[in-house]
Amino acid sequence: MPKIVTYPTKDITLKTGKSHVFWSGLTGGAVKVRCGKCKKLRRVIAFIVNQKGYTGLHKECRHDHLRPSGNEDLPGGAIFHWDIHDPDNDKPKRRLMSWPSCGHKAYASYRYHWQAEGKSPRCTICHPSERTGEVLLPKGTIAIYDMDKRLVCHHPNGGRYFKIAIKCRGCFEKTGLLKHVSLVTISEYLSGKRNYSELCDDCLRDDHPLKLKGEEAIKTSLHGTTTDFTRENESGEVPSIYKLCGCEKWFTREDALTHWKRRPGRCRKCQHDPERFAARVEARRQNSNEQEKGSAGERTDAKNRNREQWIIEAVNGVRELWAATATFSRRSLEERCDMITEADLAPYLGNSSKERKHQVQHTRRRLEACRVKEMFPDGEQWYSQFRKAVVKWIEQGIPSEEIVCKLNTLLVPSRAVA
Repeated sequence: MPKIVTYPTKDITLKTGKSHVFWSGLTGGAVKVRCGKCKKLRRVIAFIVNQKGYTGLHKECRHDHLRPSGNEDLPGGAIFHWDIHDPDNDKPKRRLMSWPSCGHKAYASYRYHWQAEGKSPRCTICHPSERTGEVLLPKGTIAIYDMDKRLVCHHPNGGRYFKIAIKCRGCFEKTGLLKHVSLVTISEYLSGKRNYSELCDDCLRDDHPLKLKGEEAIKTSLHGTTTDFTRENESGEVPSIYKLCGCEKWFTREDALTHWKRRPGRCRKCQHDPERFAARVEARRQNSNEQEKGSAGERTDAKNRNREQWIIEAVNGVRELWAATATFSRRSLEERCDMITEADLAPYLGNSSKERKHQVQHTRRRLEACRVKEMFPDGEQWYSQFRKAVVKWIEQGIPSEEIVCKLNTLLVPSRAVA
């Protein structure tokens, strides 16, 4: 026989995590758990809660609970500051690292082999790379790591980064000129963290097959962010428009070609500033509401114009069909009126079908859209009453426009056709 799982019936407080489990409210195989750190209440599957070692903490709270805090001394004199995050990077693992020997500071991710193997992390500014000389990349481009060939570039936010010289596989043999690429791009490419064409910006812009044209020049990421390669500026940058916040940010063409698929739904500033993101969303919502109101008004006007045209066409069609029945002079007026069927009126309302069923359905739909059925609320006989009333006014010599006005008087004023 299968083992029957039993759960506690009294509320308890877990020793690890200090979370509170409300076993008395067990329903549907789930139980309420209050996080011991953020004090938020949520429902969790009872089987998971009953497992050994369960803390009851949220994922974010659990990571903060297990992660070290304060400052940690690393081999070689470096200090890793666990409590200081990188404000310009959305990766939560990056923390501040300082080197008292040179006074430099940089943000980096913690490497657990530092303490285990006793390795000393070197200053990323004093020693940006341990490679030297020329290195042949997999696709044929040669990277030059010599310090005298490097360029020091500065970020707009005050930081700096290095660019190393390369012998581009696309243009070096023709021009003999060295081009420069970010050292981070080459390092991540060699470690398998990113794709890189091994071409300089000039080759990507002019001769490379990845030069996009037409509809292919607008790419959309998995999160809905759009990168428009048709708007490349003089600096070789293209914009990315984030879907959720609507912000527009410019990137180099090479960076855009490499990362357009992974662009998130909102920009980095909106990720770190919830108030800015909420303001952007509210502004976009108000703009969309105003546009919807305008478009809804235009659609309503178009429908009213169509209804007015259809009712006039129907009246004119009845007038012509009534004149055609004049040849049957021996028949009574009621018999001549019955000869004007929905199928006969369909061609006057824009229907070209030859099947009688489709003709009748088309005529009834058009007249119902003009609210003729509401003018004569007598069940299934509303078309006969409409036809009889129009014929009566035609015999009195009333023009079609005045007949439409008379029909509108049969409606509530706010629902008139014209």
